[in-house]
Amino acid sequence: MSHRASAASPTLHGQLLRALAAIFTLAIVGVFVGQWLGTRAFVQAQLASHAQDAATSLALVLGQTWKEGDVVTARGVALPVFDRGYYRRIAIRDARGALVVELRLAEDEAVDVPRWFAKLAALRTPRAQAKVSSGWRMLGHVEVESHPRFAYVQLWNGSLQTAGWLIALWGLAWWGASRWLRTLLAPLAEVAAASIDASQRRFRLVQVQPRAQELQRFVAGFNQLVTATQRNVAEEEARAEQFRREALSDALTGMANRRALNLVLAERRHEADLWLALIECRGVEVVNRAAGFSAGDALIRELAADVAEVFTDGRHARIGAATFAVLMSAEDAVVPEGLSLSLLTRFDTRLAADGGRLVDAAIGWTPVNAREPSEVLAAADLALQQARSQAGRHCRVDALASELVSSLANETAEVSGGGRWAVLLREALAHDRLVLMLQPVMALDAGQMDQVLHREVLTRVLDAQGREVEAARWWPMASRFGLLRELDEQVISLLAREPVDLDAPPYAINLSFASWSRDDIGERLELWRLRLGDHAVLFELREDDLAHHRDAARNFARAARMVGFGVGIDRFGVSDGGLAMLRDMLPDYVKLDASLAEDIEHDAGRFLVEAIVRVARMLEVPVLAHSFGRRDAAAALARLGVQGAQGYALGPPQPVQPAG
Repeated sequence: MSHRASAASPTLHGQLLRALAAIFTLAIVGVFVGQWLGTRAFVQAQLASHAQDAATSLALVLGQTWKEGDVVTARGVALPVFDRGYYRRIAIRDARGALVVELRLAEDEAVDVPRWFAKLAALRTPRAQAKVSSGWRMLGHVEVESHPRFAYVQLWNGSLQTAGWLIALWGLAWWGASRWLRTLLAPLAEVAAASIDASQRRFRLVQVQPRAQELQRFVAGFNQLVTATQRNVAEEEARAEQFRREALSDALTGMANRRALNLVLAERRHEADLWLALIECRGVEVVNRAAGFSAGDALIRELAADVAEVFTDGRHARIGAATFAVLMSAEDAVVPEGLSLSLLTRFDTRLAADGGRLVDAAIGWTPVNAREPSEVLAAADLALQQARSQAGRHCRVDALASELVSSLANETAEVSGGGRWAVLLREALAHDRLVLMLQPVMALDAGQMDQVLHREVLTRVLDAQGREVEAARWWPMASRFGLLRELDEQVISLLAREPVDLDAPPYAINLSFASWSRDDIGERLELWRLRLGDHAVLFELREDDLAHHRDAARNFARAARMVGFGVGIDRFGVSDGGLAMLRDMLPDYVKLDASLAEDIEHDAGRFLVEAIVRVARMLEVPVLAHSFGRRDAAAALARLGVQGAQGYALGPPQPVQPAG
């Protein structure tokens, strides 16, 4: 049953309260009817007694004062009694039965109660007789018939009063029962809310402690189930995080390893002013032979600590026995060279303090210049060997490459330097020179290989000559110059121009941190929803941004879903804290980083993907693969539990509309 259908069903509290109300109503109606019938019988008996008492009293008085045939005396005795209004008829007859005096009220005398009540009560009019005698001589008899008007009034007023008290008692009982049921069923309501959260993959314990033993056992069982689920998810998260750590970090120093360095280089290679250093220390093997491997390991950890302390703004990695890499931004070669000399000085100090354990160290620098990771590492290694060949400093900065540090060295070489990139991007925004491409994300489940899960929106910029520049090249510069928010707005505006197709797969838009972390994101999302109309849209956020801004990410996901947008996590599985965001955000899907999909041929990469899939499956989060080039990899990913993938082999990007 859907949540909407269950919400329309009556609640247990309401059903029990209605049942108790029905029981209260039946009980009170029974009490009222019984009391009313008893009062009616009492009033009826009172009428009969009243008539008989009046007849007896009149007979006694007439026996002392009346002489047979004396109409005046008889009338004078009866009239005061009749005028009180309690009697419908008083008649006095002589000994022969002849009527002497008769006093009677009009038949249409009104009764001071509703007619329906008088008809319902239907009081009988009692008649009483009493003989009039003087001594042993019979003078006649008196007939008295009571009027029920006052009896009706008494019965009506008594019924109203009783009904008022019973209704007040019913209301008090209903209020008390409602409070009692709410207290009694509060744990069930909490369990129901926790169950709804669990259906939305948010597992939490029920904190309310019931008083009833049956409910105590029920809540305890539910909490045990939630605890077991939380424990299983936490264990899978820990296992996946352990695989990720082993796959991407160095166990001895805690630094990133070669695989992680390649990931960072591939992701950041288009950034301007980005440098890579290789730092090689020789002589550790001598320490291993002389003092044992534990001493060698301790030395490597000390060297790693020195590297991290000197290059505080860089990304550090250990890629060999005593070989380290540093990736950092610098506007020119002066900064890397100065820091390198500082590190070598620290190494010299450690060498002197530790009795000359370290033979020597050398550092080679090269700018990244948008080259492939293998090319950058080869250039850095060459600079490292050149550093060893020179006397003195043992530090080498690739001079030829440093002259190109401000250039992206690609087919659009005329757009070189940060300033020209800024001009290119601003002109593209001003003149609507953005091209939107759509690349399908295909299902990998058997029998659904042709199903498109969604279409990722890829943005390209046109330069002055009309050539397309891919996002991987312009994105770092747009981030550097603070243009990502404007570019996101432009992409959404262009997408909003497309005709709505309700049967088409949703669009997936890569949203920058600058856009989703803004303070007014709630109002912005509502504006985007109005602008996009009925377009189905998913926003993809980068895992690295989420891991460092978890609160902002949770707020964005909550606000986005409130206005009908979906949320996915892009480049998933390589950043610290990314797995923890699964439970925090519960995204509509996660898209693995391309390096993970390409690394499944190795055990470490395959184990990491399997672990991520297990965690995501427990939380019912689909796992997709982010781009791979071989179609045969789809089957391997499907066997690991990946539900969808995108890449040129499955479907190349297609333009969504022509440029401005």
